[in-house]
Amino acid sequence: MKFAFVSTMVGAPWGGSEVLWSSTCRQLASDGHKVAVAYPKRPILPKTLQEIEKDFSLKVLECSNQLSLTQKIANVVRRKLNTYLPMKKERDWLKNFSPDLLCISSGNATEGAAWMKLAVEENINYVTIAQAHAEFLWPSDQDAVTLAGLFSQAKRCFFVSHGNLSLVETQLGTSLSNSEVISNHSAAFGEANTPWPANDDGLWRLACVGRLHPASKGQDILFEVLSQPHWRTRPILISLYGEGPQEKCLKSLVARDKLQGLVRFCGHVSDVEEIWRNNHALVLPSRYEGLPLALVEALMCARMAIVTDVAGNSEVVQHGITGFIAEAPAVKSMARALEEAWEARNSWKEMGLKAQTSIRQQLPRDPSSILAKKLIELASY
Repeated sequence: MKFAFVSTMVGAPWGGSEVLWSSTCRQLASDGHKVAVAYPKRPILPKTLQEIEKDFSLKVLECSNQLSLTQKIANVVRRKLNTYLPMKKERDWLKNFSPDLLCISSGNATEGAAWMKLAVEENINYVTIAQAHAEFLWPSDQDAVTLAGLFSQAKRCFFVSHGNLSLVETQLGTSLSNSEVISNHSAAFGEANTPWPANDDGLWRLACVGRLHPASKGQDILFEVLSQPHWRTRPILISLYGEGPQEKCLKSLVARDKLQGLVRFCGHVSDVEEIWRNNHALVLPSRYEGLPLALVEALMCARMAIVTDVAGNSEVVQHGITGFIAEAPAVKSMARALEEAWEARNSWKEMGLKAQTSIRQQLPRDPSSILAKKLIELASY
């Protein structure tokens, strides 16, 4: 069969949201199906896509349909869909490949609207994968009707958390009867056995893993909590792992608030288990999410997590048992959760082991194989 994969991830060169569709694409190609890939144009094609090109002798279509900064700002103000973008190259690519099924993976639930519209016009069956969404992304009434129609015509609307599915249904004022919640994480950590790090120096180490993008990841919230006098004197070290567009700004905040002794920047680390060999817990003060890979990976490596109650976080973390949940992505809420976690710090190891058992029972070991089977079934009728 023929499967086309499209990512609309324009916010970053590559991210956790790309794991599911790219590994599923590789799975289908390895099983003998024909695949095609379209990805937003970048100065350098991400390494994973370079490997797919090489391994399966295909050429990734580099899409030109990215919004300029002015268009992005205008769309936020007007709350307009990006369906006006010219897509001649993309249309020709889709018609020439003529897939049995088009899989549209989007950073947020609605940014794949242009591709959905194109698939409808060309009478091509499609599914959507919504990797994240946010409460501030309310569409206008007109766009809500358009989006509801596009989602309803999909063979399946996949979401990576029940929280995001519910949020999208609320924003569209409808129920998506063709929706389904799936997992997005790497199969590599299904049997992780990461040793508990020593703290011979008395330091309790927390990792904040994610893109340096406070609008979504909320690192500024964490910094404001740490600026409180009682945190400055505690034996704690926060390590930020990741890169992103606000790295300079976040480093400036750390310098401004004199947090250099509490916070360090470690850049991107590809070996996830290395992170957890050196840290006792995860802290993730996100403003919005899907179901963060960083969270799933931490739990699978037997580390408890301190998170905000957004998207799917509370679906995999039990407050006081496998971690701590801040009621909202706000300083006071995060401060309460961190304080409660600090008081229970001698139980972090035990909580992490409970988290590992829980997440392994809750999530499948290999989500891409499961999605590949679902796509084959959906393309067959």
